[in-house]
Formats: sequence, structure tokens, C-alpha cells
Amino acid sequence: MSTVNFSVKLHVLTPVIINSGEVYEFCELYPQEKAFLFNGQKAYSCWQLELSKLFEGLNGQQANTFVSQSCSGIEGKNDKTLCDARSMIKNVEKKVLRPCKAFEQAYHVIHDKPMQQIAKIMTNPRTGKPYLPGSSIKGAMRTGFLDTVRDEKGITESPSYPNYQNSRNFEASLYGQDQFKVGRDPFKYLRVSDFDFEDNHTDIFIGKVGEDARMPIYTAMTSCEWVLGKEVIANGTIQIDERFFSEGRLKNIAVSSFFAAVSDYFLGTARKARWQVVLPEDRWDKVEQELQGKGYDRAFLLKVGHYSGIQNCTFHIQNANPRGKNKDPNINIDGGKIVACVENGLPPGFCLMRVTPVS
Repeated sequence: MSTVNFSVKLHVLTPVIINSGEVYEFCELYPQEKAFLFNGQKAYSCWQLELSKLFEGLNGQQANTFVSQSCSGIEGKNDKTLCDARSMIKNVEKKVLRPCKAFEQAYHVIHDKPMQQIAKIMTNPRTGKPYLPGSSIKGAMRTGFLDTVRDEKGITESPSYPNYQNSRNFEASLYGQDQFKVGRDPFKYLRVSDFDFEDNHTDIFIGKVGEDARMPIYTAMTSCEWVLGKEVIANGTIQIDERFFSEGRLKNIAVSSFFAAVSDYFLGTARKARWQVVLPEDRWDKVEQELQGKGYDRAFLLKVGHYSGIQNCTFHIQNANPRGKNKDPNINIDGGKIVACVENGLPPGFCLMRVTPVS
């Protein structure tokens, strides 16, 4: 079977958040006083420390005091005690694993509330640099394409007969199958590599992304063009087996048309988000221009990662047959919902994708 290969550049416009499931430990983030101004947004320098080196430079008594205060502060949920313990760390600059930056609200939390949980993002275990997992990019592409098909067909409610008892079967119906089966899922023929940032664009930022049960949520996130005021690029590859286009809605469509269908969906969410209010007007105009054109002589829009409103919310549909495992009458009814982040309402995850066929 033949395949089509693409070299892909993702121009990261707004921060991408793909959490790893881990959080920063006590003393792992060490606040600095140095401040920066990014696109009118204040941020501060922080250091991520190598925890195995925390005791270096402390004598036995100091180490015991550090442990005692840390345990007491954690057990008593006493931020001042924890801050006092952190201040005992010596030669901090020799314990730095990597630098990062924190937006203003997040910085004050790191500085004053050491127990606040802050989520990590996916990083290369060897280099510590952030990257974008191919599975997340592929999931975004699947979402965009299938919802474009749903919209084309005017479907706002899932069919109410037995073959459509769950959202996976509903997805399968959109590309021409009566029931979802892993072996027949055409998206298994779409292979997306992990995307690595170019070396000078690997900063990690910390910010507030919202509140859950009235508790603030803080997380790491990638750098982006909005923050730095210049292009931030991640590179990867996409490989598509010809069997991807063998049946149903995908049958015989051009590869560029597939990318365009994905882009159309995310352009709709971008316009709903009014994200142009946080990008300079001339940059928004340039984005719109880059999305024009035919074939591969254009850019395609993606929205990737957590807090992007799509990770578990694909379609704007009601479930007309709530039964079994899927008893919720609202199958992903909030699909495409925009979630603000970075303390200023900036919607996360928007990227421009440039694809180049590789022979």
C-alpha cells in the first residue's frame, strides 16, 4: 500500500496545554524577582530545581530543620512555614534544572502559596523540553474533520435506533459505517509524529487557566507567538496510508481537502472565541490571508490540547437514545466551547499548520 508523507510546521499562536498528569512538587518551582513584559502581560522568572540536589550545601542540623519545617508546613497546610523552609535552600543557582516563567497571578501563588498544585505539561524525559504529542494533534484533526461532516449533513441529534447507542458509533456513521469497529476505523491509517519545538522556542510558562469547584487551576503551558511577539514553531511529520481514503465520507477525497475540512471547523471556533481581540489586528488579518488558497499553498488551522474545549466535547448534538454506558442525553453538547486561559481571557491551543508533501 502506498502512503503520502508530509513535513509539517505548526506555528503556535496561543499557548498549548497538554498536561502530563503530574504536578510540581514542593520546592520544585523557585520564584525569582526578575520581571518581564510579554505583549502587555507581566511575567516573572522562575527556576525549576533538581529535587535530588536540595540538601547540597546544608549541614546535618540544617537538613534536619529543613525536613522538619517542610513536614510541619505540609501537615499543617501552613504556607509561611513552607516558605521559611524553602528559604533555607543554599546555592539555588547550582540546583537549577531549567528556567521557566510565570504570569503574574501564578507567580504570586508560587511565591506565597507553595502548596498550590500546578500541573506539568508533556516534556521530553531526556532533555526536559516541552513537545506536542502526535496523539493530541491527531485527535484534534479527527475532531475537526468529523464535526465538519456532521455540520455538512445538518445533524444536530444522534439517530435513535440501536446501532447508534454511543458516540463512537455515531462517529463511525459520519464516515459511512453502521457501527464502530477498531479494525475498520480509517483514522488508524493517519499517523502523526510528536512535534518538537525549535530550540529557541522551548520556554515553559506557568499561568492560571480557570477555576474548578471554586478552586483556581494553575498549569504549565508552552510558549507561543502571542507571548513572544515572534513565530514559535514546532516541527513534525504526518503520514497517510491510501486506505485512509478507501470508504465512506473519506472515499476518494483529496488529502488537501481533508486538511481544509479540519481547518474550517477550527476557524469557526476561532471566530466564536473572538481571539482576534488578543492578537494585533494586522496579525489576525495575516492569519486570515494564510488560511486562503488552494491545495497546500495555504495554512490550515488547528486547536490542540487541554482547556481547548474539544478534548472530550466533539459534537454539538443531543443523544436521542440515552441507554447503557451512555445515559447522558447530552453527547458532547458543549463541543467547541472556548475556555479562557492565561489570566487575560486568551483561548489556548490555536496553531497554524503548514504541510509540505515529501516524495
